[in-house]
Amino acid sequence: MMKKIFLIAVLMSWSWVVNGQIALNFELTDVMTNSNYSLKDFKSKGVVIVFMGNKCPFSSYYIDRIKAIQNTYADQGIEVVLVNSFWGVDETIEKMIEFGNKYSLSNYIADKNGKLKKILGARKTPEVFLLQNKEGILSQFYKGPIDNNAQVADDVKYHYLKDNIDNLLEGKSAAKSLTPVMGCMIK
Repeated sequence: MMKKIFLIAVLMSWSWVVNGQIALNFELTDVMTNSNYSLKDFKSKGVVIVFMGNKCPFSSYYIDRIKAIQNTYADQGIEVVLVNSFWGVDETIEKMIEFGNKYSLSNYIADKNGKLKKILGARKTPEVFLLQNKEGILSQFYKGPIDNNAQVADDVKYHYLKDNIDNLLEGKSAAKSLTPVMGCMIK
């Protein structure tokens, strides 16, 4: 496991954010497939990055909604990636795999040294980042909550992430969220 973490740290040697453009010249490990995942090779219209935590109840509240978004937009060129930047006994690679299996997750990425978290400025789980791909250059289109009601999916009035994915696909501007991200602080 230490070799894997060291390899990830070595591969994550060069990245930055300039004027909203994000250079992600590194690879992280998808714990569900034990394969490398790199956003620099991403070719579709957009990618949703959702910061998750195995022990954060807010992450669990959103699993079904995240999977619905993943299923709805997969054929439209939007990929959904779950990222875990927590570390500790409940957030190990092995615990991530258990959590991923429990919820039948795909694209569950380990960011154990917090590099992606720092690049994007993630502070809570489940905070989302919608990145737009324009000719191979990723830029942040939306940052914020998934919707306005973490605990009761049936009471959601504002679908911030879904609305912004639709805006991105339709060539419209991003809509701002009026709701702060509710969740667990990433430590």
